Amino acid sequence: MKFKLKAFLLTGLIFGIAFSAVPAFANTTLKGFTKDLPIMQNWKKLQSDTNIDSSCAITTINDVSGDYKVNVDIWNSSKQLSVQTTLGDGSYYVFPISGKHANETFDLRGWTANFSVATPTVKGAFAADSSISYP
Repeated sequence: MKFKLKAFLLTGLIFGIAFSAVPAFANTTLKGFTKDLPIMQNWKKLQSDTNIDSSCAITTINDVSGDYKVNVDIWNSSKQLSVQTTLGDGSYYVFPISGKHANETFDLRGWTANFSVATPTVKGAFAADSSISYP
């Protein structure tokens, strides 16, 4: 009996810690995507969205097939607006954006983090105009 109670309390503690760090994306409409990444680290547009007046964009990566990770960054036309970051399964990233980019369309670009001749599939979502709140 004591073992079951300890196991139950430990499981509750682990879930409490794990889910307390997840941000709430208030007033944010994430646009989903499922794309096959090109071979040899060539980039692919994963999703586009318009920034109305926000100071940040966000992407979530739900799944990358196999043991792959994906590099992502955001672009506006032919100009890179963010640093590149590497994400794996179940991760997210908030891109800070200058306020001078209001009413512009952003592209989320992605490519495999490692050189590969495989075409892994990446599933996730992107929002160029987001209001982020942390618990």
